[in-house]
Amino acid sequence: MSVETKVVATREIVQKLKSLNVSEEVLDKYSVICLPENLLEGTAGDLLEGEHALMLAKLLKELKQVSVAHSFDLGLDIPRIDRRSDHKWFGVIWIREHLAVPFVISVLSSLCVVGLTSDNRQPSPPTTVHAEVYLEKGDDVKYIRYSGDPATLLKLMDELSNDAQPDR
Repeated sequence: MSVETKVVATREIVQKLKSLNVSEEVLDKYSVICLPENLLEGTAGDLLEGEHALMLAKLLKELKQVSVAHSFDLGLDIPRIDRRSDHKWFGVIWIREHLAVPFVISVLSSLCVVGLTSDNRQPSPPTTVHAEVYLEKGDDVKYIRYSGDPATLLKLMDELSNDAQPDR
């Protein structure tokens, strides 16, 4: 398991998206933005969109409770990468409104549920999930970069959500 947490400035993400011709006005329309997994490291020509990141965005949109975008909604044409393993790559999940956190956790949880094998209907081994989660609070963003078991990711997101509760 690999976990990295830190506080980063939103301007780093916004600057990267601006360099890809995405305006702040477009970003302001969304509560959750699912982005390519190598957004901050990659250049426009080598960004990758994982299958599970697209599924996350699709399922969140179907809930119709929060406004959600993925790279296509932002006008980006990012190639999809189709991995052949039991790992799940959720890319960059930028949660811009705290009220969206329970919805993201719920959908991530359903996508991480251990499936049954088709042979003997026994539970398959836990999969490994990979995600970068950014949760806005004021001018800063709480950040988790995670590779490990799904249960720990969901626990970390819940803790991050509680730490980032809006000030009353």
